[in-house]
Amino acid sequence: MKAHLLSLVVTFGLFGCGDMGGLLSSKEKPKTLEEMLTFNNIQTDVTFKVDKLDAFSLVEGLPLVRIEKRKSEDDEKLRWHWKIQGVKNGYIEVVGDTPDNVSEITGRCMDSGEDRWPEDGVCFKVFVQLADRLLTSKAGAYELIKQSGLNPRIKNLPQANIDRGTMFIGLDNNGYFGVRKFNK
Repeated sequence: MKAHLLSLVVTFGLFGCGDMGGLLSSKEKPKTLEEMLTFNNIQTDVTFKVDKLDAFSLVEGLPLVRIEKRKSEDDEKLRWHWKIQGVKNGYIEVVGDTPDNVSEITGRCMDSGEDRWPEDGVCFKVFVQLADRLLTSKAGAYELIKQSGLNPRIKNLPQANIDRGTMFIGLDNNGYFGVRKFNK
């Protein structure tokens, strides 16, 4: 649990950074935090087509089961948690004051027996569908999957993100993903 929490903190910390430059070649491995941040930020013209995160619209039609609603003990926000059908330990969780305007979406998905996301797998399909509801082009979702090393599989790559100042989406090499909306 601590490792997962640390991963999310690091993931959201890195995702929140602004445009830090171009990508390293896929053969180079980042050595410093600055290089990792440079590597993570995808250079693309893809933008967000939404200005708010509506939880139920974003997850509608995804293979999800067992919704749980609860209130956070630490920040009094509401949390909705779904299990991804057919994926052990796969989930999507949204956090916010109301379901039609949440502040973040987090999740994890890794198909059983896989260390990558095959195109015909549940995780690949769920992430592309979710990202397609947020981004102006599916190309952004495919680029995130590629740059995070999930398809094709490249071990030890840091997470990749698309950051537009008020909103970002990101994905890491272990199948953790997040979307955050920043209030300006």
